[in-house]
Amino acid sequence: MENLIMKNNPGITGKIPGTIGQLRALKQLGLYGNSLFGEIPRELYSASSLTYVNLGNNVLSGPLAQRIQKLTNLRELILSNNMFTGLIHIGRMVNTNLEYIGLDNNKFSGMIQSFIGELSDLRYFNVDNNKLTGSLPARITSLEHLGEVLPFHKLIIH
Repeated sequence: MENLIMKNNPGITGKIPGTIGQLRALKQLGLYGNSLFGEIPRELYSASSLTYVNLGNNVLSGPLAQRIQKLTNLRELILSNNMFTGLIHIGRMVNTNLEYIGLDNNKFSGMIQSFIGELSDLRYFNVDNNKLTGSLPARITSLEHLGEVLPFHKLIIH
């Protein structure tokens, strides 16, 4: 299976099954607009063919594991409107073609790491309505394809 899209079904509840990580050919995973809860299963990070992950508009929680860096084919990561916490580790995904990052309306905390400036294909980056602190890394301004950085109410460019 290359595409697993189940969207806008609030009656779909429960945790994301770890067996999804066994779908080695899976390229698109869209489980948004449901009532899924719990953490992203660690097995999901083994689905290395993934290019698109949209888990937005659920009740998912917990940290975004550093294992996300294993998804080197990922182009779009959308985790908006959940309850994720902890640090944002996507900045270390420098060997990827990541173009779109939507992490808004969660509970992420800490600083945006300077590695974000190495995501040369990044076009969209939204971390609005989280608990982020510190400065927006100056390196982000060198991203020539970046069209939108939505908004950083508390962050200052140095």
